[in-house]
Amino acid sequence: MNRSFRRLMILCFAMVLDPAGFLFLARGAEVPSVDEILRMEKQLIESRRAIRSGQVVVRIDTPTYDSYPELTQMQKRYVTFFQGDNIRCDQEFTKGGERHREQIVFTKDTMIQTRPDALSATVFGPQGRPKDSSMISDPRRLGLVCWFYDTMNQFGYETWFLSPNRDRFKIDAHTDAGEPVWRVSYRDATGKSEELVEYLLAKNKGGLPLYLGARYTEGKVETLRSIRVKLQNYKNGGDGVWYPSEVVLRDTRGGKLVLEEIVTVEHAQFGQDLPEKTFTLAGLGLPKGTVVATETGKGMTWNGERLVDGQTEDVSPAVEELPTAGGPRVLWVVFSLLLAAGAALLWYRRRRSRHSGVDANA
Repeated sequence: MNRSFRRLMILCFAMVLDPAGFLFLARGAEVPSVDEILRMEKQLIESRRAIRSGQVVVRIDTPTYDSYPELTQMQKRYVTFFQGDNIRCDQEFTKGGERHREQIVFTKDTMIQTRPDALSATVFGPQGRPKDSSMISDPRRLGLVCWFYDTMNQFGYETWFLSPNRDRFKIDAHTDAGEPVWRVSYRDATGKSEELVEYLLAKNKGGLPLYLGARYTEGKVETLRSIRVKLQNYKNGGDGVWYPSEVVLRDTRGGKLVLEEIVTVEHAQFGQDLPEKTFTLAGLGLPKGTVVATETGKGMTWNGERLVDGQTEDVSPAVEELPTAGGPRVLWVVFSLLLAAGAALLWYRRRRSRHSGVDANA
């Protein structure tokens, strides 16, 4: 059997087994230029920001976490509402029979933090609330809500797309599990550090990423951080929104898997009108007797319908028991420290990826 015949047979099998992928790869002339890829990136960001409102429910499992193995036993669940600039995230962390709940609401005028199980809440006004909502999970950042800051922010569109610090672009037509994609790779260099980045954009699924990975070396150890995405069209009675149904984050160092996080989208709905009280104290379903602190230092109590001055005699300030060694409370402390570390990482990444040449907010 000569070489030409073998090639013909291979092409025939490819066309039968994966006709869409075969036709896609056969159209080499359609491969976009770098400028066209930059336009796709900008459209991708704009498509996320154009999602006016929605509700997303996700479950997050962490099978592998070498730095904090005890957290692999914890399951996280997020229910997030958003409408315009208003964001609300109801968080639930469970480990064994223990449960810890928190709620965070961010609007242009207020920020509310609650711990329903501890009967406590804090309300910040325009002067006391943070200047931006970076500490609150916005499912439009990457099209999902995530507990681990690497997933939510480090791989946010604004960080990896449209950065001017990139060169050595390579673009080609490819298939991923039979899905036609544009495969894009480049070098991201800032100062003495550099990363090799690759992503796959699903051509027929809103141009969203199916894969995004960054490879870099610290000392002599090579690290690969990546996300792998499954996409679904959530129609909700309209044309639909392409959005993840599952996202898997993996962190590999020196060939060893040190972190794996699996995000499963249990429910997603977009474009609906949410009740105004969704983003208010009255809409959080706080238990009667919850003590509410304000930025002025004045203590108030939620009576089930509204805030009343001071505390009722049968309600004492909500104070949790001191943590016992290895107890669930320790995990909540570790979790809070990780969020703080994530915020610092976010600040560094944003500083590193200065958009001096192209403005992602344009």
